[in-house]
Order: sequence, then structure tokens, then C-alpha cells
Amino acid sequence: MSGTESERSEVDNWFIERGVPHLMSAYTASEDIFTRMFRFLVVVIFAELFLTFSDDIAGWDQAALFGFGVGSILVTLSVVNRLRGRRWNQVPDDVGVGELAVFLLVPPFLRAFTTEQVSDFFQ
Repeated sequence: MSGTESERSEVDNWFIERGVPHLMSAYTASEDIFTRMFRFLVVVIFAELFLTFSDDIAGWDQAALFGFGVGSILVTLSVVNRLRGRRWNQVPDDVGVGELAVFLLVPPFLRAFTTEQVSDFFQ
């Protein structure tokens, strides 16, 4: 190992030990933060799908909408993985804009679709 690699490792370790790894030069949120959070984000997005339930729609219509939400999330993540050359259910190496957009936009969109009120999308 060369001196610069050794020094870089020591400097990176210094930042990590002090809780500021985001100051490292090779540190990226898409590879270092969001990939560790990905499983938690999946649990959160499935919990957010319960926001699609409302008094406006009853019975099997709500179940169908919930199923549509689960299916759309699974299909989107599967397609993104296949396009990147990975197994359909593999945790991504880096979480990009597409994955974060699905996480942020699908549950509010389904809620707004359920209640037929655009304001529910922005809540």
C-alpha cells in the first residue's frame, strides 16, 4: 500500500471516528447512506401504503388499490434492478434519484388518487 492510500485511510478513519464521514472526498450519499437505509425505506414505504385507506372507498376497492401500490413498488424496483444488470430482488449498490422518487411519490399519489383530492398529494 502506498503512502497516499495509507494517509487517505487514516484521514477517512479520523472523519468516521468523529461522526463526520460526509466530509470525506470519496463519500457519496447514494452509495454510503441510502444503501444502508434501503431496507428501512422499503419497510417505511409499505407502511405508508396504509395511507391509501380512507372512508371514501370501501371493501375490495381499497384492497385492490393497496395491492396496486405494492405491485407498482415491486415492479418498479424489479425493473430498475434488471436494467442495471442485477437480480430482480437485489439491494442496489447505489440508491439514485429513481428509487428515491418511488419512495417519495408513490404513497402520496395513491392517497390523492383514493380521495380524489390533489391537496392530499402535497400533505
